[in-house]
Amino acid sequence: MSGGQISVVLGLLSEVGRGANGITGESSRRFQDYVKRAEVILKAVDKVFMSQQPPPVQTALRGIAADLSRVQTTIDLYKNKSKIYLLINCRSLTKTFQEITNSIGNWLALLDFGLQATNDLQKKCDALSREMQQAQFAVTENEERVCCTLEKEAQGRQTTKAVQNAIMMDIARALGMDPERNRTELCEQIQLLKNDLGDSNGENDIHILESLERIFDNWAIEPEVISRPIDSDAEEDAPIPPFKTFLCPLTREVMKDPVVLESSQTYERSAIQHWFAHCREQGRKPTCPVTGQVLKSIELRLNIGLSGTIQEWIERNVDIRIKTAIQHLGNSSSLEDSERALDDIYKISEEYPLSRYKLRMSGLIPLIAGTIQRPMKGAGSQLRSKVLMTLLSLAGDDDSKRIMVESGVSKLAIKSLNGNLEKEKEYAVKLLLEFCHEREFCTRIASEKGSVLLLSGMAGNAENPTLSNLAEETLRRMEEMEENVQQLAAAGRFQPFLTHLCEGTWSNSVVSWLLVSLF
Repeated sequence: MSGGQISVVLGLLSEVGRGANGITGESSRRFQDYVKRAEVILKAVDKVFMSQQPPPVQTALRGIAADLSRVQTTIDLYKNKSKIYLLINCRSLTKTFQEITNSIGNWLALLDFGLQATNDLQKKCDALSREMQQAQFAVTENEERVCCTLEKEAQGRQTTKAVQNAIMMDIARALGMDPERNRTELCEQIQLLKNDLGDSNGENDIHILESLERIFDNWAIEPEVISRPIDSDAEEDAPIPPFKTFLCPLTREVMKDPVVLESSQTYERSAIQHWFAHCREQGRKPTCPVTGQVLKSIELRLNIGLSGTIQEWIERNVDIRIKTAIQHLGNSSSLEDSERALDDIYKISEEYPLSRYKLRMSGLIPLIAGTIQRPMKGAGSQLRSKVLMTLLSLAGDDDSKRIMVESGVSKLAIKSLNGNLEKEKEYAVKLLLEFCHEREFCTRIASEKGSVLLLSGMAGNAENPTLSNLAEETLRRMEEMEENVQQLAAAGRFQPFLTHLCEGTWSNSVVSWLLVSLF
């Protein structure tokens, strides 16, 4: 019976060792090491007590068998799970492995009493017993950091794309993966986690899975890049994809303000600042997202060389895109081509404000304004909205405004105040407001037929407060100029006229002329 008992324990040790081998993590590796050493000791004990074990040995074997059965239950629960599932539950696993290791260490101490006659084996058993009793298991710093992050993300915290991508890098490192090279495996692990949690009713599990899928969706998008030198024989009109070094590891977009950390990694300034803020909120030391290195300093130094190279790439691509837009707007009667060109001009203007002077000098403004004059099938409010939106983005300087007014844009905007789409009306009134910041343009707009009347009607529209407020602000701009008082009064806005009349700032002949004109 006793011989059978030690055989059972040895069988459990072997089974537990194999099972733990299927569980990743430092705590599992350490536990396996202790199991192997305990197995060697017990095999030697079996040889010493081939016939009958002393009572202390039997008690120790029963205790070890019970502990091994308990840990086997835990191993069976986790051994076929995804790596991310194990990561999420690493604290519980670590605690179980430590408790079982300490407990087996205590049973080995009892076993030690029965080995006093075998001095060498007794010493080995005593050493292992003490080591296992004192063993301290702990999750790694990276595992703890990732667990805390996932728990907080599961609470529905709003984090930027940059922070989410940094979190994905942390997760990859905690799983022993390279974030760049193991994208496919990361995707597979998330799918496995979805299967693992398929039957879970735990609200926290569901939220963690949802947050992980959201984070990975951002991370999994691969931007188009080139990794070879630009071919001098390449087609001149073809935009050049960015080099991989141009992309921030966090935003995965071309950097506008590249900065270097002490880890020698380069990031978009705002993106790495968001990550540092996230680290502070988590109560952790700032790290380099790519390497995981804890930073002694968070000084950000401009990467001057890379910044200059990116700017050269931007300038070349902007020139190509402007040339293409001119071709589409100047020659095409296709609504699709025209809308695509307008969208691209708008993107250039918004993404690279310093390039607006190129857009102005290229002669694009009259082409944009003339787009809706060309016969195009399907053209209407949608196209006018795009035209006005694009022109509004370009109307940041006096020269551009002058070209627009001279190209009839103010008339187009006034006409669009009666448009079918709310967006068309909104862009129209915003453009008129932009013009009215300049005295000369403001006077010309006020004198345009129907402008004041349409704006006055819009200002009194309580159904759309946004448009109403914009129209009211535009009219107030007009009221600041004496030249516009007559047009304003004719449209029913008498306050500027009455103010000037009460202040006596006009001559009698002007007052008489106005009274006759109005009444």
